[in-house]
Amino acid sequence: MFQLPPAQIHRAWSQIEPLLDSLEPYCNGEGTTAQSKVGLIDGSSTAIVIADADNLIVGVIVGEWKMTPGKRIFFVSGWAGSNAMDDALWTDLQIWIRANGGTHIQGAGRDSVFRLHRQKRGFEKVYTVYEKEII
Repeated sequence: MFQLPPAQIHRAWSQIEPLLDSLEPYCNGEGTTAQSKVGLIDGSSTAIVIADADNLIVGVIVGEWKMTPGKRIFFVSGWAGSNAMDDALWTDLQIWIRANGGTHIQGAGRDSVFRLHRQKRGFEKVYTVYEKEII
């Protein structure tokens, strides 16, 4: 697991793009793979990639740093890969967040995803978001 610098996004994009494409049906129209690429290139988003023994990217976490008066939050906007993150990678992600000044991790997702993270990783529900389109 490592942070992919913005200058390297183009080099790894052929491996990252299919992973992010797999998330689009679940994004509720909030974002596209192309928008994620722009955020990764301009540095407003961060890519954490998970590579196998042959250095092929098998997973990616895309997030943005958010600040509140009492927290520095790594907000996950996309988490894709061939399988769920194992305990060692989960520990490494938490260490990376702390090493970058983070105090919390957040993300939005379907109820089934939240249940998985609550049971396996100890996440707690903080907000419920309601939305209505203004026409």
